[in-house]
Amino acid sequence: MYIKKSGWDFTKQLKWLDQYFIGHNGFIAGGFAKSIFQGLKIRDLDIFFYSVEDMVDAQNYYYSNEEYATYYENVNVVAFKNIITGVILELNRKIFGYPEDILNQFDFTISKFAYCKLEVTNNPGPDGTPWEDENGSITHIEYLAIYHENFFEHLSLKRLVVDYLVPYPASTFHRLFKYGKQGFFPCRGTKIIIMKSCRDLTDEQIESMQLYLTDGVD
Repeated sequence: MYIKKSGWDFTKQLKWLDQYFIGHNGFIAGGFAKSIFQGLKIRDLDIFFYSVEDMVDAQNYYYSNEEYATYYENVNVVAFKNIITGVILELNRKIFGYPEDILNQFDFTISKFAYCKLEVTNNPGPDGTPWEDENGSITHIEYLAIYHENFFEHLSLKRLVVDYLVPYPASTFHRLFKYGKQGFFPCRGTKIIIMKSCRDLTDEQIESMQLYLTDGVD
């Protein structure tokens, strides 16, 4: 379902994002890639973490970093704006896991894209053990793009596709209008899935429509 490629395969589109990995053990995921591959300017980036501890370390780093200013903060997100580039980093405080776990919680395939930094073991040498660099290290940092197998197809077609019952149907329904303004429209199967998902909403949830404000990821 997901394809993994080296960040070097997308040098022009993604490598400039490496600067936003400094100081934390998180990764970028969500709609940023949709904008980048359409040639649009990036206003903000959603940063996710493997654990609460990683998130706390990251927010402490940005609180003390003079290149960033606190932009806004709530129970779900704390955001910092880079005073040089103007890009806003939104640190997610409520959802944790590996990139594939996070992408599984997105609804539309055009949002299922992550860019992460990993420490990986070097390839084995002739004796079968990992080769060492000049500093004696047997590991190196690798940037990796992970994305839904249909990401580029659906992006080029400007098609909104979900292939399962969505966990936050009110949120997904709301985003249909958001993406519609950008020229993206749901296929027939997606319409059916969203309608079926909305059948389980309570009257209170439908009347308040608060789900799209407090739940889901985008």
